[in-house]
Amino acid sequence: MNEIRQLLKDLQTPAVNNAAQERARLRALAAFQTCKKEPTAWYFPWRLTTAAAVALLIVIFWLGEDETDRANRTLLAQIEQLFPGQLNGVVRVDGNIDVVLEPTAPSITQAPSQPLRLTLRRGKQTVEALGYSGRPLRLDLDGHMRTLEPLVTGDGKVIVAGDNFLWTKKHPVAIAGYTLQAQPLAL
Repeated sequence: MNEIRQLLKDLQTPAVNNAAQERARLRALAAFQTCKKEPTAWYFPWRLTTAAAVALLIVIFWLGEDETDRANRTLLAQIEQLFPGQLNGVVRVDGNIDVVLEPTAPSITQAPSQPLRLTLRRGKQTVEALGYSGRPLRLDLDGHMRTLEPLVTGDGKVIVAGDNFLWTKKHPVAIAGYTLQAQPLAL
């Protein structure tokens, strides 16, 4: 037992990670704010209504190819409200929906950008991703993580950059055997 204590005393403290320190500070502030507030009569119904709206939008998104740009934009906006400054996109694969968040602390100054839809197809498999121009999306394509960085140009066209490729509508490239279609969601 004394040997373990001595080994623990001899360990050096790791260097401070500024991003982790900032996340801890923001979480502590958020916890402090929620602890000191008294629940009000409107708090629970508001949360319940928001959760129901998000669930409904996810179901609409999940039902198939018939969703409109408005439903996709609303879905992104609702989830962005739940994770301000952290949402990079929403991905649907085989009926499963995944929310892709920024792994670092939320960027409070991150300005909203043009929403867009990426559709990757290979055979009968379809991967659909809703995201934002300029925000990277990490997608699991057959067990390999791929980073796609979509950008909407000034004339409304989409460019998708990634590991060793650049995709445009005029010069499409296959990504891990998937064909890609990309389009901005109309505002």
